[in-house]
Amino acid sequence: MSTPQRNPIERRAVLGSIAVGAIGAIAGCLDESEDGTDDDSSDEPEPVSSDEDAAWQTTSLTDVRTDEEFTLGEFDHPLFLHTFSTGCATCHSQHYEFEEFYERAEGDVEIVDVTTDVGASPDDIRAYAEDDDYEWRFAIAEEEVIEGLVSDVGRDVTNSARSPVVMICPDGESYRYEKRVDADEFESMIDDEC
Repeated sequence: MSTPQRNPIERRAVLGSIAVGAIGAIAGCLDESEDGTDDDSSDEPEPVSSDEDAAWQTTSLTDVRTDEEFTLGEFDHPLFLHTFSTGCATCHSQHYEFEEFYERAEGDVEIVDVTTDVGASPDDIRAYAEDDDYEWRFAIAEEEVIEGLVSDVGRDVTNSARSPVVMICPDGESYRYEKRVDADEFESMIDDEC
């Protein structure tokens, strides 16, 4: 008994429809927030509401480059927090902007890159930072820190390609900015909010 042959044109049409639907679904996921609105509608900072003793600001983190322990809430100058993964191209682009700004700031700011991959290897994160000569802090977030960030900053902190940049001012006020902040924007962010 022979297997019936499908019409190649019909098969291509079906496969094409599936591909278009999948691409549309993915694009929709990337372009819209959880409530269905476009996330890129404003470049204005969004204040982050959190307690001064929020776990993500008070839990000890370890800089994988130096083994120094620190908390995000302990600094006397502006701090920029960014969640990332080593394989994220968008994160790497943000790191280039951080690098330029960090050199200009000459120690007057802190930058902390935190991976939300709790299974990440400190050696891999250290190698990532050292390969590109990044001089700021890199750490691996514990579950408690991740949960606090999700609660106060939003679920995007766990999606490295969409994760925001969070600026924490010395007075404890925090602001969320959409990723891909240009090096030139960092100074005005500090002037406007801190």
